[in-house]
Amino acid sequence: MVAVFAQTAGLSGAEVAVAGGTTVVGQRVLEAVFGDSAVRQLAERARRDLDERTAALLAGERARFTALLAGLATPEDVASVRDAAAELARARG
Repeated sequence: MVAVFAQTAGLSGAEVAVAGGTTVVGQRVLEAVFGDSAVRQLAERARRDLDERTAALLAGERARFTALLAGLATPEDVASVRDAAAELARARG
């Protein structure tokens, strides 16, 4: 894959083909060693773990920004912006 990338100096169909082929070979090796069911379970566990880690990371970032914004607007300001947005939506039809 590195050789293909070096020769083309960028993305081309060749990198996609090499990466796809590498993925398939890796999956086949894992299935041969651990079995098809075990590989599916490992992939599902990895997906859930990634989802949980991503959610935790984004929740932390959301909390950080929410804390920064909390002191900037009063509830009346928020209601005013919502009313203006609703009026704009009605005007657009």
